[in-house]
Amino acid sequence: MLLLPNEVDDSPGQVQRGPRDALAALAADGRVDAVEVVSFLQVRAADPDGWADHLVDVAEGFGPDVIVWQHVEEGPLPTSLPARLAAVSSRPLLVYQDGDAYGVLRKPIPPAMATVVAAADLVLAAGGGAIARAYRRAGAARVRLMPPVVDARFAGGWEPSDARPDEVVMIASRVATRVPAIPALPGGLSRDRLVRGLHRAFGAGFALYGRGWDSPSARGPIAYTEQHRVLRDGWVSVGWNHFPRAAFAASDRLPIAMSAGVVHVTNRIVGAPRWLAECPGVLMAGTPGEAVELVRIALSLPRDELIRMGEQAREVALEHLDPVRVWAGALDVVDRLRGHLRS
Repeated sequence: MLLLPNEVDDSPGQVQRGPRDALAALAADGRVDAVEVVSFLQVRAADPDGWADHLVDVAEGFGPDVIVWQHVEEGPLPTSLPARLAAVSSRPLLVYQDGDAYGVLRKPIPPAMATVVAAADLVLAAGGGAIARAYRRAGAARVRLMPPVVDARFAGGWEPSDARPDEVVMIASRVATRVPAIPALPGGLSRDRLVRGLHRAFGAGFALYGRGWDSPSARGPIAYTEQHRVLRDGWVSVGWNHFPRAAFAASDRLPIAMSAGVVHVTNRIVGAPRWLAECPGVLMAGTPGEAVELVRIALSLPRDELIRMGEQAREVALEHLDPVRVWAGALDVVDRLRGHLRS
């Protein structure tokens, strides 16, 4: 397998440890023959004129049966490059994988990404519904879902504490259009209502982190690696996904929140698997008002029960959203497709 991750440099915050470590583990177990990783953004930055030829040469020399290309944003990308990669002598399957959600009208797929999507044999998307439709409109032949994973940096253990300065913690960004009152993405209005409802209900006990908020509860942006620390400052964490009507549309906020070991309240996730829908530490709401009431109910429980529910959420995330397990499932989908195309 040839993996082309979206990495600007080799700093710890940029290196995609999840897929790298998961595929290395699968290779060590013999479930993947070999893995070669090439950070295409670094290759492009180092050789703006010859980077496409370099990627094709790497693919020709390595001879992968699968090429997985991750999260292509804007930037120069020769329209012929995806087809050239798929045409090397090993005739690999070209798979595009992206953990971000895109829509048809709001947050549309950018041209460079569409070039790869249209040439791919398979797209592994962050959700169905409008997200899958956006990929199909961009020319995707097949779209399947791939859930987010628990980042290894959030997999370590912790000792739950009774000393928590906040009651409720929410990490979310507010992405506005040119009209500030109108959020840019589906689910944004519900997220706004939820923030207002949480502030009214819990006042100073509600801590809101993220960009774009003017709420009295706002505490500003938080570094990616600091998310567990602030989530564990509260007894309940809250989230509201963009594209909430899309099947299993959940960003990495979900595994981050669950693996924090704190009870998590979120919007109802369409098509949620049984292990998630029945997890005692994850409470799903149909409306922002219902989410506020679920938080109120959770905060009415004894602390030892809240701790136990949070630990159950953490255990479920570490089992079902483990990177090795998720990537093994994705590669099973790829193997089935290869068998189908060859038959």
